[in-house]
Amino acid sequence: MTSRPDFDKSTTSEEVVAAFSHRVAGTTILITGVSPNGLGEAMALALASQHPAQLIFTARHIAKADEVAHTIKTNMEAPPSIITLEMDLSSFESVRAAAKSLVEQNIIINTLINNAGVMALPNRTLSVDGHEMHFATNFLGHWLFTNSIRSNMAQGGRIVNVTSGGYMICPIRFHDIDWEGTEALPQEEQPDFGAAKSLGVGSLTSPGDYNGMLAYLHSNAASMLLSVGLTARLKRQGVSTLSAAPGVVVTELQRHIGGFRNATMEYKTPTQGAASLLVAALDPTLQVT
Repeated sequence: MTSRPDFDKSTTSEEVVAAFSHRVAGTTILITGVSPNGLGEAMALALASQHPAQLIFTARHIAKADEVAHTIKTNMEAPPSIITLEMDLSSFESVRAAAKSLVEQNIIINTLINNAGVMALPNRTLSVDGHEMHFATNFLGHWLFTNSIRSNMAQGGRIVNVTSGGYMICPIRFHDIDWEGTEALPQEEQPDFGAAKSLGVGSLTSPGDYNGMLAYLHSNAASMLLSVGLTARLKRQGVSTLSAAPGVVVTELQRHIGGFRNATMEYKTPTQGAASLLVAALDPTLQVT
């Protein structure tokens, strides 16, 4: 349980980092998927205000990470050191290159926030390595990157994998990871069609049919298991790994669906959504043992 029960859905990123400023000052924090007007930028701007030693931003298109870095550098009197890295999480080659750069520089990372992702691609798309794009980007890329820089994680560090409640709607399809269309999915691997329909994800007729929103939620379920696995593997380093969901925030991530449009959902601004992720990253009482 968080040490700040007074925080709620209206809490902002700035309020969170101010409350845990001692966990930010002098540390190195890496955020994947940093681009203007998204959760990555909201976290970056808030964290920069509390004197980290270094911020590291990755982006598929480095110009986007550079733009956020420029905003920080031009609007702060004493901005932190910022490194930007180009990393396409859907490409194993790109991920390995970015990780190699960090390892060779021997950069010690206190906090890693795996934030990047793609969502609701309308057509089934394969990555350059032949995997369904949501699974490749949101899970496999982060899995490879995080494991490749394990030696860079500081003793007592923290890893946050950004996810959603999607695991309750679409569990891991171990018999059809890449949505090739098998009709033989075991019952426990089939999506909850009723819950999916309530989200307005479109026409659903068969467990084997590709659906962009379900493929996204499928990758979210995998991210949850990534946290479980990393917690076990990094325990000796004292590194905790948590999963956190920002809530419903309309950002560029939702460009393929125009944002959720469900009257039962409560929307957050980017800084409010990012606040949940920063609590997971910074609150010392959330250590997993």
